[in-house]
Amino acid sequence: MSADATPGAIAPRPPFIRRGPWHALGTQLLCLAGVFAILPFVIVAVLMAVHLAMGGIISPDPTDMWEVRLWSFVLLLAVLPVCLMLLSGFFGRIVGSGDVWQGIGDGPILRPLAVIALSAAAMAVADALDQGDVSLPLDILRQVRLAAEFGQWYWRGAELLLLLAIVVFGPMAEEMFCRGWIWVELRRSWSVPAVMLATAVPFLVLHGPLSSHAVLGTLPIAVALTLVRHVGGSVRAPILCHMAYNAGACATEFLP
Repeated sequence: MSADATPGAIAPRPPFIRRGPWHALGTQLLCLAGVFAILPFVIVAVLMAVHLAMGGIISPDPTDMWEVRLWSFVLLLAVLPVCLMLLSGFFGRIVGSGDVWQGIGDGPILRPLAVIALSAAAMAVADALDQGDVSLPLDILRQVRLAAEFGQWYWRGAELLLLLAIVVFGPMAEEMFCRGWIWVELRRSWSVPAVMLATAVPFLVLHGPLSSHAVLGTLPIAVALTLVRHVGGSVRAPILCHMAYNAGACATEFLP
């Protein structure tokens, strides 16, 4: 027995999210609600700062309010992944008892061939079930590309920022938050099917405001990514799968 241990001593209570799966899920959903409640105010402040710093880069004229709206969505899609990654790192450190990478489930991908085959099949099914609606990120990408063709130089920067957010940072952040630390924590108490179902819910909540076809269009993607997470045994598997899917969706926007 160590010198610090005393018989009958009361063990310290674990952090809130380590007190059971429902605590972890509740914390995750509350964080999502908080992010979506606070981000609009942050984006407005950033737009005002940019407008003042660059001498009217965003016109306050009501006839040009489309610029303000478009930049608002671009910033939302760029800042949201940053918030999710910061939260994932914070909770991953708690779940991993100080080890962030262990807490978010980072590690080598198991059964890579099975992951590739499953990803291809699942994404094909998801595309077949798509109702033809356009998700908000792709719709914003179309508008930004049009503005870049006929607008000012800074729209090219917005286009690049949006592509990076959709193809790289968005998938990383969403998987770390929806199938990273929460997956590791829930697997301590629940079976794989229960964890797959539970981790799909925050993903659907996250994509609800970002998709015109909401749950119907996002559900097949959520199922595919949870299957890939289980088969691959690492958060890297759904991250790469998600990146590939988003890259393919963006590539279609650039085809003639």
